[in-house]
Amino acid sequence: MELYKKYRPQSLSEIIGNESLIKTIQNAIDGNSLPHAILLSGDSGTGKTTVARILKEHLECADMDFIEVNCSNYNGVEFARDVEQKMSMSPIAGKTRIWFLDEAHQLTTAAANILLKPLEDTPKHVYFFLGTSLPDKLLSAVKTRLTPYHFENFTSRNMTKLLRKVGNKEGIKLTDRTVDEIIKNACGSARLALVYLDQIRGLDEDEIKQTIEMAASRERQGIELARALLKRTKWGAVASIIKELKDPPETVRLCVLSYCNSVLLGNSDSSTNEIAFAIMQAFEDNFFNSGKFGLTKAAYDVTSA
Repeated sequence: MELYKKYRPQSLSEIIGNESLIKTIQNAIDGNSLPHAILLSGDSGTGKTTVARILKEHLECADMDFIEVNCSNYNGVEFARDVEQKMSMSPIAGKTRIWFLDEAHQLTTAAANILLKPLEDTPKHVYFFLGTSLPDKLLSAVKTRLTPYHFENFTSRNMTKLLRKVGNKEGIKLTDRTVDEIIKNACGSARLALVYLDQIRGLDEDEIKQTIEMAASRERQGIELARALLKRTKWGAVASIIKELKDPPETVRLCVLSYCNSVLLGNSDSSTNEIAFAIMQAFEDNFFNSGKFGLTKAAYDVTSA
């Protein structure tokens, strides 16, 4: 089993980082006052889905009553009406029914408007968790009906703590240099950090060094993609770069975003900044579900604009 799945926290007490937020959530559970409509916001890999699934257990929600939906795929009026109709139904097995709407900013305006009443007048047995990395893109009327729980990116200190903890349990020897390299490439995502840790499992010091150097080389490929998109390179050349990419699409996405962010903050040329901003918009949604298809689509959207 992949490390990020094996070491996914099973309780709030196991979560590293976001201490104040976790304490707030625990207090709500202890006081039997958990809101029925919650906004879980933060970058990819910061714990939104993990907390949603932990809350599922606290609320005694059976698997069949936990409806997890990616709004990148289901975001229209028909979906929203289906939620509205089914929310009055009693739980099939547990005590509660939960809708976890991930990537909630992808909901169409019409669908979001239909969900306003369900979010405001939820039955006692129903809970809505809306997850997003882009809360500002949510309809304002939706946000006012949600209690916000924002997840910050992992600090270097907490990332080090996580890597040392998992490394010790798995018998993976980690030098300070290795930890620093993983943290640098993980961009604040615990999930990506454990993906990288998986890649060096069982390697000796020299092999770890080579693996990290290869990761750095692949990072350069991500930068090459970003530069090609910024130069408005023709699709054939961009496609060739994508075919050669070895890193997970989500890692490439973060690399492209990081490069374009640096361009946007350090460039005075308005036309280049406009392109960088357009790339960041195309790459703003994560690729954990869409994979390389999502990466290809985002790049094509930029080149065809």
